[in-house]
Amino acid sequence: MKTSKKKLAGLALLLVIGASVIPAFSLIAAAQGTETVGETRRGPEHAVEVLISRVELLIGRIRSFAEAYNISLDNNMTSLIEEAENLINEARELKNTNLTEALSKVLQATRLVTPVYVYVIQNLPPTVKDDFAVRRTEAQFRVREKVILALNATVKWLAERGIEVPEWVLNNISKALELVEEGKQALAEGNVTRVKEIIVEVDRIIKDVNRALRIELRAKWVIAVCNERVLMSLVAQVNALIHIVNESAESIEASNYEEAMEHLNAASKKTDFILALIERLRPYASSDTVSSQILNISEEIAKTLKNSVNDARTALENNDPDTALIILSNALEEVQPLFDQLKSLARWKQSELEEIKNIAWRVRERVKERVQRLIGVYVGTSLKLNWRITVLEESLNTLNVLHSSGRISCQTYLNILKAMKTFVEELLDAVPQSMYVVRARLSNLLNDINAYLSNTTC
Repeated sequence: MKTSKKKLAGLALLLVIGASVIPAFSLIAAAQGTETVGETRRGPEHAVEVLISRVELLIGRIRSFAEAYNISLDNNMTSLIEEAENLINEARELKNTNLTEALSKVLQATRLVTPVYVYVIQNLPPTVKDDFAVRRTEAQFRVREKVILALNATVKWLAERGIEVPEWVLNNISKALELVEEGKQALAEGNVTRVKEIIVEVDRIIKDVNRALRIELRAKWVIAVCNERVLMSLVAQVNALIHIVNESAESIEASNYEEAMEHLNAASKKTDFILALIERLRPYASSDTVSSQILNISEEIAKTLKNSVNDARTALENNDPDTALIILSNALEEVQPLFDQLKSLARWKQSELEEIKNIAWRVRERVKERVQRLIGVYVGTSLKLNWRITVLEESLNTLNVLHSSGRISCQTYLNILKAMKTFVEELLDAVPQSMYVVRARLSNLLNDINAYLSNTTC
């Protein structure tokens, strides 16, 4: 929808006149492209309805002021008001069918009532006009106060994320905050002149700081936001892995290996996503910045999780679910110190990162308990124990074939061997001394694993 210059001028005039009857912050928010609390943009139809309401409010003020302060309106002024009311009624009927015409009528109504409103304001008693001036100044000051507090919050947000904010920006913000406190005191004392001076000073600071945010700090700001996205993705990824470990443990206990494999495949895709995101961001982060350190640690966590997920998947494919569980459990333990490092850098995410670390630890403990329960089941009968040892022996043989044929990497081979060793050691500790034959089989299996570990160098 296009409007002529005259219509735009009329709309501007409406906003100027409306400033005395509409909270000033609403106008500032509109000018800055923001929304005030409780308001939601609902499209052009709603905007026309708002303009209609404001013109009606203007007419209501004209009549109430004229009656309250005995200001006489001549016939011409009365006719202008009545004509404006008719235009407003027509605009309301048209706004759902012909928005352009509705807007035109609202602007016509505005031009009709504006001189009447100005006449009424000019003829108010001096004390009332002074009160109007005070209230308008108070409203203007409150708007500036909100803006400077918002800028201070933005600068603080950047500083918390390791962004070096220029000293003059910090000094200006500090000065503006002091001026806000001084302005509050001046308002309380009724010193309107000083409040107006403060508004001018604060306006200058707002302009300068906004320019710095748009120009000098924009690139750093973008990096800070991107780092936030990385951390959010990382937290989501770790949450997903924790869920996978828990669900996989339950699936393995229920011998539902297909479901466990689906969870591991999903985790692998998530780690690929975050590693790709880190690579896209790396060119924008200097090597000596907090941003770069966050990216490096995030990458190490993601790679650790990715490798462990892939290793667990290989173990599961090799019909060795117990080893898969141990691999995932060890991964959760391995990333915990990395989370401590990340917490020291990403202070704004400390509580979330600490909670994730604690959850990971609790899940790891539950996995260990499940492994112990499985061991208890195996040790419960000689038949089950011998079957499990046979499965482990076959799994080790298959693992060697996979490694020698190059179907799995050397590091994956070592990781699975280490996890198998852990499980065999725990199983051996649980087997009674009286079960000589079983203990001998486990000891031989453990010796084989240790030999492969000693003879393999990646």
